[in-house]
Amino acid sequence: MSEQVDVIKKPFYVQWHITSRCNLHCEHCYQRNTSLISELDEANLQKIADKLDDMAAANNLKLAVSITGGEPFFRKDVIFKLLSYLQNKEHIDALQILSNGLLLGKEEVATLKKIKKLKGLQVSLESPDKAIHDQIRGKGNFEKVVEKIAFLKEHGIKISVMMTISKLNYKQIAEMNELLKKLKVDIFGVDRFIPETKSDFDKSALRPEEIKEAFQTLHDLSQTQQSPRISLNRPLYCLTGEKGTCGARCSAATSSFAILPDGRMLPCRRLPIPIGNVLKDDIVKIWNTSPVLTALRDVSKLTGKCQNCEYVKQCKGCRASAYAVYGDFMKEDPFCWKENK
Repeated sequence: MSEQVDVIKKPFYVQWHITSRCNLHCEHCYQRNTSLISELDEANLQKIADKLDDMAAANNLKLAVSITGGEPFFRKDVIFKLLSYLQNKEHIDALQILSNGLLLGKEEVATLKKIKKLKGLQVSLESPDKAIHDQIRGKGNFEKVVEKIAFLKEHGIKISVMMTISKLNYKQIAEMNELLKKLKVDIFGVDRFIPETKSDFDKSALRPEEIKEAFQTLHDLSQTQQSPRISLNRPLYCLTGEKGTCGARCSAATSSFAILPDGRMLPCRRLPIPIGNVLKDDIVKIWNTSPVLTALRDVSKLTGKCQNCEYVKQCKGCRASAYAVYGDFMKEDPFCWKENK
């Protein structure tokens, strides 16, 4: 980012965690090993919103902000006020909420529908099989989430569903797709379990060939249907279908960052390396001068199979996965199934 304004707005994404508190304790969640992080009051949240708006204006960004947690609706004291405040920011283009949806009723939905920049709500559903979903997200959760999705759709809220695949559920993508059709979900996305540590990788993560099978299944579905719309905006999807025609690069350090409840800034929520504090520091200065971000942008310094891959500029591998498994975010993506030539 710089002070130079381009003609075309550049897409940019901020994932803003306003709390680490949650009403669920999911097996794969990156919050599970995190002690409670202090939360900011309304005034300080508004200061961050002002700084994000200024950043978007100065750099001509098409800025999308996702409000999440923990469970963001644990903060009913501030979330609706914050959404309204963001709604009125000229240079913030779109809002989204990442939530399990369980704390929403008619009154909350009526308030959300007044936020015209709100593009929808993302919820997680891990399996079309009640037992497997509940094993991951807690007993009784499957029925609650399915009922909540139906309720939110009935009240006109656009819903996307994210499925995090592990050894438990990676063969259930097609079956999940059929369930989401019945629920009239708008968008269906699949992401791999990203380990926090090497032990997490060994215990729960899929092997590269299993990731390939799952991602290829989702890609094939994307070629045959319009609803739900299939999202392929993740690294490694470029290896599905006709190579290089879909997928998205790892956005850490290029078009996104994350904010923790206390204002700390990370390259990505799954890459737990603090690079500053958006409340106390100048965001643009952090973006332009952080050694971590500078390193992440230099794909020529990637090692392993990522180094000479023809898709490196459109994929870059998942830097968080490399960091978790190897302790080095510049090493190859440990989930990649592509063989070196």
